[in-house]
Amino acid sequence: MTSAAELREIAATSLGVPVAAAGVFAADVSLLTRAAGGAAAGEAADALGLGTSAAVDGVAAAAGMQMAQEAGAQAEGLTGVMLVAVTQRDIVLMDWQGNSAAGSGTTRVLASFPREGTRVEESKLGATRKVTLTGPDRTVTISGGMGLLSRGKQGKRDVLEALGLE
Repeated sequence: MTSAAELREIAATSLGVPVAAAGVFAADVSLLTRAAGGAAAGEAADALGLGTSAAVDGVAAAAGMQMAQEAGAQAEGLTGVMLVAVTQRDIVLMDWQGNSAAGSGTTRVLASFPREGTRVEESKLGATRKVTLTGPDRTVTISGGMGLLSRGKQGKRDVLEALGLE
């Protein structure tokens, strides 16, 4: 498991500046996009003759939703899972090779927002926190699970606190 301290260290090394907070978040792709991906994958599994069992349908739907998540994020110049780092001056979104529990690091910056002049808004959907960053050039929404069984909560909490949301 990747701890909040390890995430800060990875981000600081990658960015070359001190990092106040870092956590793993998802690009917030619309529920409609993910549902369409799940439905399409289910239809594809049927067309390929993989059967109609609940297990096959479930695996196909989950795979389709994941593919739709990645495609939606990519259309915005993001990745499905990102390391979000808060520095003294910026909010930086980087690719993340892993998930909210563990990963092997980051390879590039996907987007950067100046802390000064970026509007930060938060909403909640159950145990999921959504954060919308509106900067001078673009708007991005990220989300992170904060429920009892959600992994990587401390890093996400640290980011929310650094953004004045916690």
